[in-house]
Amino acid sequence: MASAAAWRHMREEADQLAWLARELAAAAEASPEPLLRRLPSLPGDALEAEKRLTHAHGHLRAGYLQAMAARTSLRWRTPATGRMERFPGSDFRYDHAYDRQHAPQGLEVRLGNVFPHRTHAAQLCASGMSALHVALQALATLGDERPLFALASYFETHTLLKLSPYANRWRRPDDSAELAAAIAGGECGVALIEPVQYDWLQGDCDWDAILTALARSPRPPVLLLDSTLSGGCLRWASILSKLIDSPAPLVLCARSGLKLDQQGLELANLGVQEGWSSDAALLARFSRAARAARVVSGCGVGWEQACQLAPSFVLHSACLGDYSRRIFASARRLREEVALSGELFAQTVLPAGGWDVPFVFYRLRDGGSDAYRQLAALLEAEARRRGLSWQMSGSFGFRSDRFETILPDEYGKFTPGGVLKVAAGCYQGARFEAILDLLNELASFDTLAQARQAWKAN
Repeated sequence: MASAAAWRHMREEADQLAWLARELAAAAEASPEPLLRRLPSLPGDALEAEKRLTHAHGHLRAGYLQAMAARTSLRWRTPATGRMERFPGSDFRYDHAYDRQHAPQGLEVRLGNVFPHRTHAAQLCASGMSALHVALQALATLGDERPLFALASYFETHTLLKLSPYANRWRRPDDSAELAAAIAGGECGVALIEPVQYDWLQGDCDWDAILTALARSPRPPVLLLDSTLSGGCLRWASILSKLIDSPAPLVLCARSGLKLDQQGLELANLGVQEGWSSDAALLARFSRAARAARVVSGCGVGWEQACQLAPSFVLHSACLGDYSRRIFASARRLREEVALSGELFAQTVLPAGGWDVPFVFYRLRDGGSDAYRQLAALLEAEARRRGLSWQMSGSFGFRSDRFETILPDEYGKFTPGGVLKVAAGCYQGARFEAILDLLNELASFDTLAQARQAWKAN
């Protein structure tokens, strides 16, 4: 039976969906009534109420995208010359020769400068990886031949570096101390850093050591930061402020705008790139090169995608902060309330340095590939038997809970071993509590065979 707290969370989610319906309708410049009619009443059965909420936000998304498609579908990818289009909900009018050339000014204006004592520039890209790609292309034009040091573990970032202008001059330091030494010695031209490492230990960066190294360096590097996992975290904002005030000539921050910037609705792919510098000419040079790279590589946000992202909560800093906090709160409960009382799991991975992250990693004691495949099948079957609409899916930032198993060495040598990854939703309803029960029961077993036998018997 769901707790009173779970029912409160579900009623709050119903209110949130009504707010989203109105925001989506306003972006589509339509009446909210058709979207509001898609919202459910909550029946007395808690899991059935949870399913209706999950279906409702999917229906809201579909209804909105259909309404926006009706508005944008008549515009060609290569529109007639001189045909101006007004961005929904704004006074911005666009004229571009073809979609690849489109500059989403109606969205980029939302990225205001939160550090006004430094020159600021921002641009939006087709994805978080696109934002990193155009940054690397642009940085290579600035003439610094020193190597790039990447204190970053995300496997796609490593692939991107191997395909970038830094392919033959990038290194992966073992830790913050090695990176700090390279910075202090003037060896590093670009420092690419994930504040929380996307590896299965979720290591962090020693920012005090980096700041000290920047102050001592005879030639400080450009900083390129991937803050995707940090969302609207206040702690990250505080660290970024210190980095911007450091001797680094240019501080760039890139993130995926799909995960936490869109209230879990995944309206369109989006990448965010912002830069700050005390040298306005340097930032202007970088920005010109980055925008050129965005156009020629097709890494921009097209007209149709920009319109899909028109709702006012997209790229709204307060909305990002609130949504991130709710996702982080759910993940904290998963880390704190699942007890590994049996021998099946070796570890609940706790992010280093007390960071919040939007998901939880659990590591099997017997962590071979077959074991993780069996675990995935077991979780799918048991969730189905318990009537839980618990989806298996990658990524994070969804309104509801999801999980996936990542096989050993699937992402390369910097992410060794495998993990069960549980992506926490933005509220803690009946399904969340049922998943807590399921995971605690699973974690009480000593082996997968024991779990299969016990659950089969039930």
